[in-house]
Amino acid sequence: MSLQKLFITLLLAIPLVLASATFHCETSVDAFDPDQPVRQVGTFNPGSDLELGEVRKEDGMVPVTYRNADGTEIQALCRAQDVGLGAPVATTPPSAPVSSETPTLPPPKQTTPAKTKVEDLAEGLKLAEENHKMLFVKYGRAACGNCQALGRMIKSGQVKLPPNDFIFAEINCDDATQRSLFKEKFKVDGQTLPFVVIAGSDGHQLAARTGYGEAQEFKKLIDEAKKKSKSAS
Repeated sequence: MSLQKLFITLLLAIPLVLASATFHCETSVDAFDPDQPVRQVGTFNPGSDLELGEVRKEDGMVPVTYRNADGTEIQALCRAQDVGLGAPVATTPPSAPVSSETPTLPPPKQTTPAKTKVEDLAEGLKLAEENHKMLFVKYGRAACGNCQALGRMIKSGQVKLPPNDFIFAEINCDDATQRSLFKEKFKVDGQTLPFVVIAGSDGHQLAARTGYGEAQEFKKLIDEAKKKSKSAS
C-alpha cells in the first residue's frame, strides 16, 4: 500500500475511533435530554467515564452513555466541545476534589403553579392584571352563614372559577385596610354579606351582588361579567 493511500485510510478511520472513544470527565459536563436537546437534565461529575457516539451534524451534540456499577446505563447528549470533540470552551476548575461516584441526574425542574387564590385585595388586583384574568371577590367574614355557603359552593365546584380565567380573592370585611380598598374600588348596592364583585383584569367592576344566592344565580353573574368583559375588549 502506498504512503498516500495509507494516509487517506488513517484519516477516514479517525471519526470511527472518535465515535467509539471514551471520555474521562476532568470537570463537570452538562447532560441534555436526548429527545429535547435544549433541555438540560443534569451534570456528569468529574471522574466520570463516558462512552461517546458520533457528533450530530444538525446541532453539534454527542450521544453519550454512562455505565453504572450495577450495569444500568444513563444515556444523554453532551456538547461536542465539552467531551473533547469540538472547539474547547473556557471552564472553571472544580473547587471540590475529583470524585469517582456515579453522577446523579436530578429530576426535571417542577414549575410552581401560578397563585389563583388570595386574601389580600391589592394582591388579587395585581395578579389579575399581570395574568390577564378576571377577579372574583368574595367580601365577608368567617362567621357569616351566607359567606360560608358560597365558600362551600366554590369549593365543591357548583360555582366554577376556572384558574385559567379567574383570580379568587376571599376578603375579610373586618380588616380595615381591606375594607377601605374595597370601598375605594367597588360599588355594591345592598347590606347583606357576602358582597360579591367580579372585575376585569384592569380592576374595573363588571358585575356585583349581595347576600345569599344559589349556585345558578352566581353562574348567571359570572356569565354577565364575561359578556361585559368581551364587549369591552
